[in-house]
Amino acid sequence: MEPEDYRALLEMLRRIWHTAAQACQGRVVLTQGDGALLVFGLPLAGEQDGRQAVEAALQVHGHVSALRPAGVPAAWLPLRMHSGIHAGTLLLSDGDIERGVYDLSGDVFNATVMAARAAGPGVVVASLASLGPSAAFFDLEGLPEQDGLSGRPGWQAQLRKVLGRSDVKHRLDAATLQGLTPFIGRASMLSRLQAFVAGGDGEPARCAVLQGGPGLGKTRLLAQLLGVAVPPGVLVLHGACENDLHAEVLQPFLQILRGWLRQQTPVPDALPAALQDLADALAVLAKPGATAAAAADAPHAPGRILEQLFAFFTVLARHRSCLLVIDDWQWADDASRQLLAQLQSDATGLRLLLASRPRDAGGKQVADALLLTLEAFTPDETAQAVHRLLQRPDPFLVARIHDYAGGVPLFIEELCHSVTAEQVLRALDGRTASQGWMATLVVARLQRLPPAQAAVVRAAAVVGNRVPLRWLAASCGETPDPQLLQALADADFLRREPDGDAVRFKHGITRDAVYESIGLSERMALHRRLEAALRDEAAGDQPVESLEALAYHCRGAGSWAAATEHAERAGDRAMAMFALDRARAHYLAASQALERQGPLEGDAARRWCLLANKLGMTCIFDLLALPDALELFRRAVVLADRWGDDGLRARAHYWLGYILYGYGWLRQAQQHCRVSIALAEAHGDGRLVGQVHATLGHVLTG
Repeated sequence: MEPEDYRALLEMLRRIWHTAAQACQGRVVLTQGDGALLVFGLPLAGEQDGRQAVEAALQVHGHVSALRPAGVPAAWLPLRMHSGIHAGTLLLSDGDIERGVYDLSGDVFNATVMAARAAGPGVVVASLASLGPSAAFFDLEGLPEQDGLSGRPGWQAQLRKVLGRSDVKHRLDAATLQGLTPFIGRASMLSRLQAFVAGGDGEPARCAVLQGGPGLGKTRLLAQLLGVAVPPGVLVLHGACENDLHAEVLQPFLQILRGWLRQQTPVPDALPAALQDLADALAVLAKPGATAAAAADAPHAPGRILEQLFAFFTVLARHRSCLLVIDDWQWADDASRQLLAQLQSDATGLRLLLASRPRDAGGKQVADALLLTLEAFTPDETAQAVHRLLQRPDPFLVARIHDYAGGVPLFIEELCHSVTAEQVLRALDGRTASQGWMATLVVARLQRLPPAQAAVVRAAAVVGNRVPLRWLAASCGETPDPQLLQALADADFLRREPDGDAVRFKHGITRDAVYESIGLSERMALHRRLEAALRDEAAGDQPVESLEALAYHCRGAGSWAAATEHAERAGDRAMAMFALDRARAHYLAASQALERQGPLEGDAARRWCLLANKLGMTCIFDLLALPDALELFRRAVVLADRWGDDGLRARAHYWLGYILYGYGWLRQAQQHCRVSIALAEAHGDGRLVGQVHATLGHVLTG
C-alpha cells in the first residue's frame, strides 16, 4: 500500500477500536501498527467483563470486514482481524508513549497473546476462564491441536473459537442471600458415613476415604456428620493438611495432638509416659541444630517422632474409642502417610476418616480403605440449592446454572453470590466452571466488602487457609472484633473453627483467589508483620509449629538470607522425619532464596552446591521426583568445579550421574560416576567411593 493509504487505514482501525471499547465499557491501552490491546474490568472487575470483551471483539471484526479502504485491491477484501481474550490477575502501572496508557505485567498478558496467535484470520479465540457464565451468550467451538500451544500444558483445552452470538438475550437480576450452600442431596452418603463411624471393631475397614473433586462439599459433609452422628463415648480428633510451604511436617497429626491437649481431657494413667516421650522428641526437633544427620540411636532423635506419635495414639485408643478425621488428605506429606499406614494396621480402637481429592493417576489414596465417592448435584438438587440462595429464580436460569457449574455446590454458590446472574438458554457442551472464572467472582465479592472487612480477609489470606487468631492479629495489627468476624462469616469468606482459636476460609480456592489479588507491596508488608511475630514466638529454641511458617513468611517478605536459613532447616527437619516430598520443596525454596541474595560466587556457590546435594538425597527413592533435575545438577557440577573442592565436586558429579541413570542415559551416567569415584578417592571419602561404585554397577548392568 502507499504510505498515505496505509496511514488512512490505521486511522480507520483506531476509530473502530475506540468506538467498540467505549460501547463495551473497555479501554484501549495500547495501539501498535494494525494491532491494539483492550482491557475490561477497570476500575472494578465484574462477572460481565468477559462478555463485554467478546462483544467488543465481534464489533471490531464486523466493522473491519466492512471497510473498503483506498489502495486495497478488491481481491484482498474483506480485511480480517484476529483476536485473543483471557482473564486473570495482572499488575497495572502507568505507561508511556511506548508501553501505552498502562504497563501490563503478568502471566495473563502472555496467555492472551498466545490466544491471539492461536486465532486464524477473522477468528476470535477466548479462554473459558474469561467467559464464565457468559459462555452461553455465544456459539463456541473447540480449537484443533496447534504446535504453538504445546509449551503451555492444558492451555489447548481452555480455548474456544467464538463463532458468533447465540440466541440468549436476557438478564435476570437476582438478590443475593449470604451463607453456605444448603445441605442438600447428601442423605445417602451421610448414612454410609454414619454406618462406618458406628461400625465398631467388627467393621471390615477401619479407614474410610471420602473422595471428591474440589468444591463438592467434602468438608461440609464431615462437619454435618460430626454434628449429628458421633456415638456416645467416642473421642473425635480433627486435623487438616495444607499444600503451602508453611505447612509443617506431620501437620494433621500435630494439629490433632494440640487440639486434644486444649480440650483438657483428663489424662489417662497410661498416657503421661507417652506424652513425655513425644514432648522430648518435639523438643529435639525445635533445636536450631536438628538435622537429618541426628544420631538415629538417640532416645529422642528427630527420626523417632513417628514412633512417638504412633505410641501416643495407640495408648490413647486403648483407653478410649477414637475417631481421627483428617481433611484435604491429598496434600499429606510422606511422613503423615507412613504414620497413617501404621495406625491403620496396628492401632486397636482407632478409626480413621479422611476427605481427599481423587489421585491424579487414579487408584486409591489409602490401601485397604473404604472408598466413598461424593458425586455432583443432580439437576433437582441444584434447583433446591438455587431456590434457597436466590429469590424467585427463573427455571431456565436454574437449568443453565446446573449445566455450567456441573452440579458442583461451590460453583453453584458463587454463581448465586454474583450481583446478577445470566439467563442462559443454550446447552454448554458439557463445559464446567473453571477455577480461573471462580477466582474472578471471589475477587469481585471481596471488592464489594467494606474496606475494614476486606483488609481482614486479605490479612488472613497471607496467613493461609487455616488462620490461628494470634497470627491474624499479627497480620492485621490487632485482633478483629467478634462482630467483624461474624460479618465475614455471613459474607461467606471466613468461618470460626469449633475450638474458637482459629478461622478458616470456606475453601482453598477462595483463599488462593484473595491472595493472588493482593498487591506486591501490601502482600510483602503483611508477610513482614508475620515474620516479626514468629521471630518473637521463637525467642530461644524454635517452637516446632512455627519453623515452616517462619521460612514461608521470610520468603514472602523478601528477607532472602533468613528465608534461605529457615527453609534449609525446615528441609533438614523434614528429612529427619522421612518426609522426602516436603524436604524437597523446602530445599528448592532455600536454593531459590539463596540465588535472590546475589551472584553464586564464593561461599554462596558452595552453599548452593550443598543444597543441591541435599536435594539429591530427597530423590534417592524416586529419581524423577525433582523437576528440572538435569539442569539443576549440571549447574551444581559447574559451580563445584569452579569452587575446586574435590569433595564437593565428587558429590555433584555423583548426583548428576545418578539422575542421568534415572533418565536412561547410561553412557553419560557412567562418565560422571567414574569422575566422582576419582574425586572421592582423592578426597579420601571412602564411604562415597563405595556408594558411587554401587550406582556404577547398576548403570553398567542397565
